[in-house]
Amino acid sequence: MPLCREKPGAALPGAERSCKKVNLLCRETEATFNMEKKAKGQSKVRIRKTRRKQMGNIILVGMPSCGKSTVGVVLAKTMNKGFTDTDLLIQQAEGKTLQEIINENGNDYFHRVEERELLAFDEENCVVATGGSAIYFDRAMEKFKEKGVIVYLQVSLDTVLTRLSNIRTRGVTLEKGQTLEDLYRQRIPLYEKHADVTICGDGLTVEEVVEKIVAALQ
Repeated sequence: MPLCREKPGAALPGAERSCKKVNLLCRETEATFNMEKKAKGQSKVRIRKTRRKQMGNIILVGMPSCGKSTVGVVLAKTMNKGFTDTDLLIQQAEGKTLQEIINENGNDYFHRVEERELLAFDEENCVVATGGSAIYFDRAMEKFKEKGVIVYLQVSLDTVLTRLSNIRTRGVTLEKGQTLEDLYRQRIPLYEKHADVTICGDGLTVEEVVEKIVAALQ
């Protein structure tokens, strides 16, 4: 905003005072404008966060054995929300366990069913524990983001290997010749891509992970 500038040479005392007043008024107006602009930007952020909190879903993603289902139940109780495990939705829809679906119909069929169930999910105010392969489906992840926050429960490969002793019965979609380490390295960039919040769970109890999630969402 242009300021009143005094011309060189002798100036009348009254004119000098008038010019100083104009300069002061200009500065005050500019400062007020900047403050209002900043406040409007902050208001937009708060509105976005408020809308997301009102819808209320918290979607947990991460590798098998990272604790999504266990943490999800405790988190739902802590935050007074419902709880859904999408692996159970798949089993109920097919009338089989995850591993039976994979063994009898293959990984591709399993993924089609999984994507279908994820896209069909339409609840609000829920904690949602997803399967480890849910992150493959961009449309489902975007839909989840419209109604909530995606929380990535991050654990190290060592933690996964230690916890996942029953990999052949857990319904993990490993391709032929693919190791758990291969799967881990394939999926990590996808979890990171879609996560709104990342919580490292290595060495933490379920309650400590829940506390971290609650703190991150406040």
